[in-house]
Amino acid sequence: MIEIFHISKKFFDGEKPVIALHPTSLRIKEKEFVIIVGANGSGKSTLLNVIAGTILCDEGKIAVDSNDITALKEHERSRFIARVFQNPQSGTASDLTIIENFRLAALRSHSKILRIGIDKKFVDSIRERVSWLGLGLEDQLNRKMGALSGGQRQALTVVMSTMDDFKLLLMDEPTAALDPKSAELIMKLTSRILNQMPVAILMVTHQTKQVLDYGNRIIQMASGQIIRDLDSTSKEKLTLNEIIHWFD
Repeated sequence: MIEIFHISKKFFDGEKPVIALHPTSLRIKEKEFVIIVGANGSGKSTLLNVIAGTILCDEGKIAVDSNDITALKEHERSRFIARVFQNPQSGTASDLTIIENFRLAALRSHSKILRIGIDKKFVDSIRERVSWLGLGLEDQLNRKMGALSGGQRQALTVVMSTMDDFKLLLMDEPTAALDPKSAELIMKLTSRILNQMPVAILMVTHQTKQVLDYGNRIIQMASGQIIRDLDSTSKEKLTLNEIIHWFD
């Protein structure tokens, strides 16, 4: 259970305060796939950044399974939170091989004193996970990440996010830079992770088709606050035109 209590955030334009996030409360249960929609500047990315610890909230509290993480730095929250960014290059190291990138991902929430070697057991476990993608990359683990397409890198980034224990996966427009086929692969992979792991997912998207086809809860944001929060029953009744009219 992820619990957010009255978190808020403001920035300053010179001396003028700009409210990016009004006091916001939210509860996300295990196995929930929450999709966030909203116009540019509505507060979506600010909400994700505050949850991730990229920026700290001005007020409020964030808890994961009753663990208060409000004051934790971003890297300290990685024990509870994994994240996938919009840019496929953000989650991988271009000059390292696929297997080396996975080794770094496996160390995400551990002390840097800990050593995880690339032994046969580790390689076999990575090969099995990469095979989820159906791209044949499990047989190219020594290939440099920089030699892959954006879609391949983003798919591997999503798989790498599962390398350690976590409770919440944050995804900030993970398919925005991808072609339709690669985007569909990412969405199916995300659904598979939710089905196979005891986690929750919070994803920002501008793709209305994804809003209809994926997720079991929809949140709409505007002017730094949540204005709609629809459960799975309400979501099933939605039409494409209704979603489009939200932005009129």
